[in-house]
Amino acid sequence: RQMCIRDSFIAGQLTGVEGYLESTAMGLIAAISAISRLQGKDFLPPPPATAHGSLLRYLLQSNPVNFQPTNINLSLFPSIEIKTKDRVLKRRLIAERALSVWRQYLNRVEIKQNELLEWSLR
Repeated sequence: RQMCIRDSFIAGQLTGVEGYLESTAMGLIAAISAISRLQGKDFLPPPPATAHGSLLRYLLQSNPVNFQPTNINLSLFPSIEIKTKDRVLKRRLIAERALSVWRQYLNRVEIKQNELLEWSLR
């Protein structure tokens, strides 16, 4: 679902995230959504296995009655397939999966880093 109201894209803390990094992440999602619209494409949300996607999923699926802004944290990510009690290993596996899935996502939406920079300078 696009975060768009009357051609305005919402980013930052207005989306319901907490923290500088999380606000910036939502700004990137808004930018990707805006670029998709300008290119005449449907917005493809990032997968929940990514930090951006897990935050977006939290925002869209949280109960509005008791909604609480959040920072990114491991509880937002889908579980990993390997069951382990080793916290360091678990965190590393979640991070590696997130980076891999994020790269795949950027390739699917056909937005390269240099294109994001070009759009931001306009």
